[in-house]
Amino acid sequence: MEKEQWILKQTEQVNTVINSTFLSEDQRAKLKMIPSKNRNKATIISLKSLLSIAAGIALLVTINIYSIQKTTVSENQHEQLYTAYFDYLTELV
Repeated sequence: MEKEQWILKQTEQVNTVINSTFLSEDQRAKLKMIPSKNRNKATIISLKSLLSIAAGIALLVTINIYSIQKTTVSENQHEQLYTAYFDYLTELV
Protein backbone atom coordinates (compact mmCIF):
# COMPACT_ATOMS: atom_id res chain seq x y z
CA MET A 1 0.00 0.00 0.00
CA GLU A 2 2.84 2.37 0.77
CA LYS A 3 4.33 1.79 -2.67
CA GLU A 4 1.08 2.77 -4.34
CA GLN A 5 0.81 5.93 -2.26
CA TRP A 6 4.42 6.81 -3.04
CA ILE A 7 3.77 6.31 -6.76
CA LEU A 8 0.66 8.49 -6.64
CA LYS A 9 2.58 11.18 -4.77
CA GLN A 10 5.40 11.11 -7.31
CA THR A 11 3.03 11.35 -10.29
CA GLU A 12 1.26 14.31 -8.67
CA GLN A 13 4.61 16.03 -8.15
CA VAL A 14 5.56 15.41 -11.77
CA ASN A 15 2.28 16.92 -12.93
CA THR A 16 2.82 20.04 -10.80
CA VAL A 17 6.37 20.44 -12.10
CA ILE A 18 5.25 20.08 -15.71
CA ASN A 19 2.41 22.56 -15.28
CA SER A 20 4.62 25.11 -13.54
CA THR A 21 7.29 25.23 -16.25
CA PHE A 22 5.32 27.20 -18.82
CA LEU A 23 7.09 30.29 -20.06
CA SER A 24 5.83 33.72 -19.38
CA GLU A 25 5.08 36.07 -22.26
CA ASP A 26 8.20 38.07 -21.47
CA GLN A 27 10.39 34.97 -21.72
CA ARG A 28 8.72 33.96 -24.98
CA ALA A 29 9.35 37.39 -26.46
CA LYS A 30 13.04 37.19 -25.49
CA LEU A 31 13.34 33.77 -27.10
CA LYS A 32 11.71 34.99 -30.30
CA MET A 33 14.18 37.87 -30.47
CA ILE A 34 17.12 35.43 -30.77
CA PRO A 35 17.95 35.10 -34.46
CA SER A 36 17.58 31.64 -35.81
CA LYS A 37 20.81 30.24 -37.19
CA ASN A 38 19.28 27.03 -38.48
CA ARG A 39 17.25 27.95 -41.47
CA ASN A 40 15.97 25.34 -43.81
CA LYS A 41 17.17 26.44 -47.19
CA ALA A 42 16.65 24.16 -50.11
CA THR A 43 19.72 24.25 -52.30
CA ILE A 44 18.52 24.08 -55.85
CA ILE A 45 20.98 23.07 -58.56
CA SER A 46 20.02 23.85 -62.08
CA LEU A 47 19.56 21.01 -64.52
CA LYS A 48 22.29 22.41 -66.77
CA SER A 49 24.93 22.30 -64.06
CA LEU A 50 23.78 18.87 -62.90
CA LEU A 51 24.10 17.48 -66.42
CA SER A 52 27.51 19.08 -66.91
CA ILE A 53 28.77 17.51 -63.66
CA ALA A 54 27.43 14.11 -64.70
CA ALA A 55 29.01 14.45 -68.14
CA GLY A 56 32.35 15.42 -66.59
CA ILE A 57 32.33 12.41 -64.31
CA ALA A 58 31.41 10.11 -67.20
CA LEU A 59 34.23 11.61 -69.28
CA LEU A 60 36.78 11.07 -66.49
CA VAL A 61 35.70 7.46 -66.03
CA THR A 62 35.92 6.84 -69.78
CA ILE A 63 39.39 8.38 -70.02
CA ASN A 64 40.59 6.30 -67.05
CA ILE A 65 39.28 3.07 -68.55
CA TYR A 66 40.82 3.91 -71.93
CA SER A 67 44.20 4.73 -70.39
CA ILE A 68 44.20 1.52 -68.34
CA GLN A 69 43.53 -0.52 -71.46
CA LYS A 70 46.31 1.23 -73.39
CA THR A 71 48.94 0.96 -70.67
CA THR A 72 48.70 -2.71 -69.80
CA VAL A 73 52.24 -4.00 -69.47
CA SER A 74 53.12 -7.61 -70.06
CA GLU A 75 55.14 -9.53 -67.47
CA ASN A 76 58.26 -9.50 -69.63
CA GLN A 77 58.09 -5.74 -70.09
CA HIS A 78 57.62 -5.35 -66.35
CA GLU A 79 60.78 -7.33 -65.61
CA GLN A 80 62.75 -5.32 -68.17
CA LEU A 81 61.60 -2.05 -66.62
CA TYR A 82 62.54 -3.30 -63.15
CA THR A 83 66.00 -4.46 -64.16
CA ALA A 84 66.67 -1.30 -66.18
CA TYR A 85 65.66 0.89 -63.25
CA PHE A 86 67.87 -0.89 -60.71
CA ASP A 87 70.70 -1.73 -63.13
CA TYR A 88 73.09 0.72 -61.47
CA LEU A 89 72.99 -1.34 -58.27
CA THR A 90 74.59 -4.38 -59.89
CA GLU A 91 77.90 -2.49 -60.14
CA LEU A 92 77.90 -1.90 -56.38
CA VAL A 93 77.37 -5.52 -55.44
